[in-house]
Amino acid sequence: MHADKVGHVVVCGADDTALRTIEQLLAAGAEVVVVDAVAEAGAVAERLLEQWHVPLVRGRLREALAEARLTAASAVVCLADDDLAA
Repeated sequence: MHADKVGHVVVCGADDTALRTIEQLLAAGAEVVVVDAVAEAGAVAERLLEQWHVPLVRGRLREALAEARLTAASAVVCLADDDLAA
């Protein structure tokens, strides 16, 4: 786990909307940790998160949020997959 600093952003999910949001957070200099309760985020999402050096935490939500150091996060982002729809 690379979320050692206080002030990271926890993003829930790894769908297309979340990936675009993560990309913008990284461009703004934020440290990001992704929590995904789904067994497989998808090959594209996994590859992008790996390239971006963004940790992906999976598992039961309570344990995954604890591993992502929710209590030390500066923000939590939860998006619906249609949040970018016009």
